[in-house]
Amino acid sequence: MPSYSLRERRECLVCRKVCRGDKCEICGGKTKVVSKWSVRFNVKVNGKIVNKRLSGFDSRQDAEIACRNFFKNAGGCSGSFGDIFNEYITKISRTLKGATIYNKCNIFKLHILPYFSDYKIADITKSQILLWRGKLMELKSGKTQKEYSIKYINNIRAELCAFLNYVQEYYELPNIILNIKPLKKSSENVKEMKFYDITEFKRLLRAIRRMHNEKMRILYYTFFSTLYYTGARVGEILALSDDDIDFESKVMNINKSLTRKTLNSDKYKITSPKNSSSIRRIRLPDKLITTLQSYIEWKRREGIYGNFLFCGESPLNSYSYTRALKKYSEIAHIKTIRIHDFRHSHASLLINLGANVALVSKRLGHTNTQQTLNTYSHLFPNSENEIIKLLNKIS
Repeated sequence: MPSYSLRERRECLVCRKVCRGDKCEICGGKTKVVSKWSVRFNVKVNGKIVNKRLSGFDSRQDAEIACRNFFKNAGGCSGSFGDIFNEYITKISRTLKGATIYNKCNIFKLHILPYFSDYKIADITKSQILLWRGKLMELKSGKTQKEYSIKYINNIRAELCAFLNYVQEYYELPNIILNIKPLKKSSENVKEMKFYDITEFKRLLRAIRRMHNEKMRILYYTFFSTLYYTGARVGEILALSDDDIDFESKVMNINKSLTRKTLNSDKYKITSPKNSSSIRRIRLPDKLITTLQSYIEWKRREGIYGNFLFCGESPLNSYSYTRALKKYSEIAHIKTIRIHDFRHSHASLLINLGANVALVSKRLGHTNTQQTLNTYSHLFPNSENEIIKLLNKIS
């Protein structure tokens, strides 16, 4: 990684040569102290790593340009953006999950490769990246026909930055996007978190109970109840088997997840959960235990067996449960939320019941309590005014 430094030196006012004393050793002219930027970096020469220094620049920007030009002229990164991206994906595929690679490839395919694929990375300038980002801000989502959110555009920038970090590590080419800060979110860009409170959720269940189709009624009643009362991720719920429910201990074992983001023709793949803290045992309330027992007894009567709690031989189709949620939320005259918002609904329910942040964090499978606070701090009731009320009660 290039390192930049600002150093003082004496320079002749006449011939501009670097000198040691008050007079120039070459022309006898007066000298003065000036500040100049220099840059150090590693470069491969005949297969060996050699430290290189370029110096004498009036600004850091000039030093950065000189560093990039050096690599450009030396051919240190001669492959095209697209070629090196393929190399990058091959290397990181050895350590990252398939779903992560799927997301990266999708973002590059849609938003990055169409602009930069044929460029040599050393030729890409800061102004070109700013122009590219400006075009992203003008695009609209194919699903919603709305402009991309600031968060999504920053996510795209983060993926490009990760790729250029790889280029910097393996080719010693400075990551130019580090000089471009992420877009700032305004208060208008912050979306309100959606979730069902317990009253709304009960209205949803009442609407589902009125379904004429017995299979759909008991399936979706149990599925949405499991999401709401556990706060588990939908991939974790879809990967559950009947054996993951311990009815005696009233516990659900979460040790796997299902993803439909696969790199081959497979319709789905069972993987480990999102992180190590996501492997957990969740205590279940009696109401949910009763619902799950009735559901499994119904499955046995119907002769439904297989690896999946929902629905047996194959996992529940995402289009089916999304469509069902939309339909029955409209029947119940409540707002329609995303499936992931059941996770927010569970967190809100726990917080309103007085659960502390450590308990909420552990139940949701978060890495640490800070992650929980970053997401749900506005829901915790301990505002400053309430803290003051508690302090005033101390005699």
